[in-house]
Amino acid sequence: MPPARARIVAVGEDRQAARTIVAVLQHQGHEVALAGPGAPSDLAAAALLLVDLDGARAEAVEVVRDVRRQAPSMAVVAIVGRGDAPGAVAALDAGADDYVFRPIDVLDLTVRVSAMLSRPPRRGDGVSAYQDPCLEMDLQRGRAAVLGRGEVALTDTEHRLLGALVQHAGRVVSHERLLGTVWGPRHEGATANLHVYVNQVRRKIEPDPGVPVYLETHRGIGYRFAPAVGGSLTA
Repeated sequence: MPPARARIVAVGEDRQAARTIVAVLQHQGHEVALAGPGAPSDLAAAALLLVDLDGARAEAVEVVRDVRRQAPSMAVVAIVGRGDAPGAVAALDAGADDYVFRPIDVLDLTVRVSAMLSRPPRRGDGVSAYQDPCLEMDLQRGRAAVLGRGEVALTDTEHRLLGALVQHAGRVVSHERLLGTVWGPRHEGATANLHVYVNQVRRKIEPDPGVPVYLETHRGIGYRFAPAVGGSLTA
C-alpha cells in the first residue's frame, strides 16, 4: 500500500499544471513542493519527482537523468504533451519510470502516482524471481508457472524480453531500449518483431492473453510489466 503521506517534488514552469498537481496530490494527503527548472538540490526526503517537459525539453530530460543519478530508487514521472510519444520516450530513456499527458487528467495523475508509490520493494540490485497468487516466474531458469495451467518454458528470446521488463517492474520501457537490450543495437526500429514476441510471452504468462494484466502496452512508446497487488520481486 502507498504511504498515507509522501513528499512529492514537481519541477516545471507551467503554473496551471502546477496548480492541478498541488490540488490533486494534497487532496490525496501528500506534501507537494514546487521547484523551477533545474534539478532540485535536496531530494533526501522526497518519494517521487514529477518533471514537466513543457518548454526546454533537453533541459528537462537532463533533470531526469541527473535525478536518476542522485537517487536511483526514487520514482520519477514525466509530464508530456498529449500525443508527444518522442517526449515520453526521451524521458523514459533518461530514467523516468512513467509519464502522464498534459492537459493533466486528475484520475490519470492519481493512478500513476499511487502506482509509483506502491511498487513492491526489490531486495538486491537485480531481480531473479517474481511471485503472486496467480503467477510465479524464475528468471534465472527461464520458467513460469500460471495458476490453472502449470509450468511453461520460455524460449531464450522470450526469457530475455521478460527479464528486461521485470528488471524494471512498474516502469514503462521504451521500444528502443527493449530492442537494444534483447536483440542488440542493430535491431533498433524493429518494433513489429518486438510486438510479436510480447504477444508470445502474453500467451504463456497471462491468465487471459486477450486482456493482459501483466504486460501493458503503451502505444507508440513501449511496454510495462505491472506487478499484481501483493506481488513480490526477489533478487
